[in-house]
Amino acid sequence: MGQVMLEVLPIALFLALSPVVIAIVILLLSTKKPVRNALAFTLPPIIGSLAVGIILILMLYNKDYQPKSTASDLTYVVQILTAVVLLVIAFLCWWKLPKAGDSMKMPKWVTYIDRIEPRTALIFGTILFLNNVFFTFTVVTDILQAQLSASDGILVVVYFTVIGTLGMWVPVTYKLVAPESSTPNIERARQWFIKHNRIILILEFGILGVLALAKGLIGLLR
Repeated sequence: MGQVMLEVLPIALFLALSPVVIAIVILLLSTKKPVRNALAFTLPPIIGSLAVGIILILMLYNKDYQPKSTASDLTYVVQILTAVVLLVIAFLCWWKLPKAGDSMKMPKWVTYIDRIEPRTALIFGTILFLNNVFFTFTVVTDILQAQLSASDGILVVVYFTVIGTLGMWVPVTYKLVAPESSTPNIERARQWFIKHNRIILILEFGILGVLALAKGLIGLLR
């Protein structure tokens, strides 16, 4: 189990430090209902990823996932398809970058977040959960191929989810602990993320896509 935890740690840390997610949390903390909006956004990825991971482990842990088995090859194909989706998103973000000399316009979704309510923030959080499911699948693949027991597999899923969502709670905790002094710092961070949002998206989806593609191809070809 310890080996699997080490293998999934880079993905968990990458998700925890996701500039896109941190940016959205910071933007939500600048709204009229900051804490409620931020909590509504962060809960679905945590609860949803835990539920999906645990259900998959309980359903699939007793099958053969050794290298070159049919089930193992299928998981690698899923990883490659996931990588293609992520790389396409990165390409589309790059394609829409302003040309030299053009000014960077504020994204429409940023303006929308300024007026958001907790119910809508919950929907955004659900969308984030659907994105994170791809990485939950990757972690479950590692667990199944390591032939861990169901209980050990569930522990790895909990470990991955807690670390992978940790970055979302840092700004929220900061707002709760120091509501007055945190406001100007959160606003500065908000302006920076708005300015660099397109580059952030390209880097995040591009790196995650390359990692997923490499993992899938290596698994199929070895």
